[in-house]
Amino acid sequence: RSGKQATVALKESGKARHACALIGLEAAIARESFPVIREGAEIGYITSGSFSPSLKKPIALSLCSCSLETNETVYVKIRESLHPFVVVKLPFLKRNE
Repeated sequence: RSGKQATVALKESGKARHACALIGLEAAIARESFPVIREGAEIGYITSGSFSPSLKKPIALSLCSCSLETNETVYVKIRESLHPFVVVKLPFLKRNE
């Protein structure tokens, strides 16, 4: 199945996915496949995550079933506890910072 066919099938199914950039408010680092939680419900998962030496904070990319607003707080389940992350626009680091 081609990429175009897969995209059309996804749109027709009504199961849209939204990419979101996240910055951690605590020291916990989100890793691939960790669940993203909003208002007690799982809305997506982390696709990649690491520590940013430039920002001195954890950063992550996620795919979510609903769109999220910039500066909205969501939680990532890391080792059975929830850790706050804030939604930001990409790029994580602006050139003039």
